[in-house]
Amino acid sequence: MAWGIPQIQSNQEMLKQRVESTGQTFATLSSYELYKGVYGSLNPDVVHAMEIIMSVSSKVADPMEELTDADISRAVEAGKVIRALAKQHKLLK
Repeated sequence: MAWGIPQIQSNQEMLKQRVESTGQTFATLSSYELYKGVYGSLNPDVVHAMEIIMSVSSKVADPMEELTDADISRAVEAGKVIRALAKQHKLLK
């Protein structure tokens, strides 16, 4: 998602799909024992961005929730944070 942000941020449907998929992946990474060491070694800014994406993802997955422009903006900004930190080689503590 972080690498695709520049291309998908104007395509609402594709963005929703990516946010939902990425949020599910992040939820797996953050909750399974096997990945605890990896998750624990991430830069706190990356973890915060992941949590934002997971939060928005849960709204995308719930048909009773309405995704707002603010939610989309939060997810896009979180993706940009991860992308920027990756470019700077700062994903880890």
